[in-house]
Amino acid sequence: MEAPKPSEPPSGSPGEQTPAIPAARESPESVSGPPSAAEPGAAPPRVRPRWRVVLLVLFAVVGAICTGVLGTGYFLYYKASEPDRSTPTVVVRQYLEVVLNDRDQQRSGLFTCRGVDDSQLRALLTDVEAREQRFSISIRPSWENFDVATQGRNATVTFDLRLSTTVDGIAQREVQRWEIGLVNQSGWRVCSTKRVS
Repeated sequence: MEAPKPSEPPSGSPGEQTPAIPAARESPESVSGPPSAAEPGAAPPRVRPRWRVVLLVLFAVVGAICTGVLGTGYFLYYKASEPDRSTPTVVVRQYLEVVLNDRDQQRSGLFTCRGVDDSQLRALLTDVEAREQRFSISIRPSWENFDVATQGRNATVTFDLRLSTTVDGIAQREVQRWEIGLVNQSGWRVCSTKRVS
């Protein structure tokens, strides 16, 4: 019995032999193709319209501008309405203007400390108003010759208070010496008023 002959190698040189390539396995997607947009149950991708994004950005910018404008407006209003309390003399001048010329009791509180004793100055104002009504005249208060004494957070301002008017064409003037005490509480504030002479 003859031994089986070894199988002959394929023709050609070993360099010419090409290895067998396994068959590519086809995925279900490649067979069926991409899912159709018309397929039921497939959600379309959510795309936000551009006009919405533009509106959101616009609202954000307008909101930031409005906040800045309001903040600046409040700051400027606060600075304009807040009295200058930098020095005792400045405070006394503003206080006298508000009390004696403007006669604004509510605003005068911006210049005073808590528990202020201004009864003498209020009594002077009451007397001035009574004389104006009785004699049908107008009395104009003014002040000058300020002297300031400061010791720590306390200060005393003395000044001449002039009450000027005209009666029957004749100018009349009365001069009084006054003293106002102040305390520095985040700025100078009037705490007492009294007539010296």
